[in-house]
Amino acid sequence: SELLGSDKDPEAITMKLIKEGKELPKIYMACGTEDFLLDKNRDYHNFLLANNVEHTYVEGPGDHNWSFWNEYIDKGIDWIYK
Repeated sequence: SELLGSDKDPEAITMKLIKEGKELPKIYMACGTEDFLLDKNRDYHNFLLANNVEHTYVEGPGDHNWSFWNEYIDKGIDWIYK
């Protein structure tokens, strides 16, 4: 796939920053349990755990739509300011 290892691949980007000794940004991830990207989000969450990358990962009921995002945007903003 063109994504794997590219500058669009979150795991490749993360590993590059780690290898270069650069500070990683704070990461907040939220995904609906009915989202078609749930497995990809869980995979990246587990990748971050395996590489000791500090992050916040939450799941909640919902799909890949504005109903879910509207709720979790507010939670993400609260996370930023805590």
